[in-house]
Amino acid sequence: MENFADFIIEYIENKPIQGTKGWLNQLNTYEWNRDTYPKMVSITREFWKKSTEILNTPDNNTLWHDHCKRIRKWGHMPRPISLSEGRAYKNCVLSLNKEDPDIISALTKCPACKLKRIAMATKIYYFSNPLKWTIYDSRVGFALDQLIFEYAKKREISPESVFPNNEFCIPEAQTCGRNSVYGFGKCSYSKRKSLWSFIWTSHLHRMIARKLNTMEKIEKPDYCLSEEKCWELPHIEMVFFMLGESQWVDVNDNVKGLI
Repeated sequence: MENFADFIIEYIENKPIQGTKGWLNQLNTYEWNRDTYPKMVSITREFWKKSTEILNTPDNNTLWHDHCKRIRKWGHMPRPISLSEGRAYKNCVLSLNKEDPDIISALTKCPACKLKRIAMATKIYYFSNPLKWTIYDSRVGFALDQLIFEYAKKREISPESVFPNNEFCIPEAQTCGRNSVYGFGKCSYSKRKSLWSFIWTSHLHRMIARKLNTMEKIEKPDYCLSEEKCWELPHIEMVFFMLGESQWVDVNDNVKGLI
């Protein structure tokens, strides 16, 4: 993962993608619900604070359910969340933030593993601790897919051999199809892969943020969850979100004929 993170940092900083080059410039293109990245930082802070308050409140199932419904509305997710599903999300959040070394085994019953639910689930997980967990939706998955393709091209190997033991998948998109450029399956076909992709990508985003903060040549964002200017996981997620809006790699430029 370390070498891949280094590649992503250099690639995004130096290569024009969809007409924009550089981490901060890509971040400044972010838009969701007509909100730009500074507003998204503020929204994240508010949802995070609310998540923490509710989790520290006794008998909080109804409060948490209402909180999940507000996140669903913000994310424009079409499927309602039942009270029982809200409780399941809460239990998953508590497990995620325990630093459990067997986290995947502990979360196999979480709603993130249910078919076509990972984008909704990971929004809730993200707002419970946005410095640790990312949002894993179709855009983020599609950006990761294309970055693996480009990394494989640079190393002159097949994309499948970059992370041979990893179980990636791309979440279902609500409005348009985002299919892997080289072979990722859909998260709707595998419960384990959806959860694994979310956890692995969260680690990747945290690593990229840490590395960016050590690089003087890359300017830091003005709007952060922390008091000091720095790159944080939410910034990385927002950049991936924008990169995954459409395809930028040339799939006809095969990786040494291995695809």
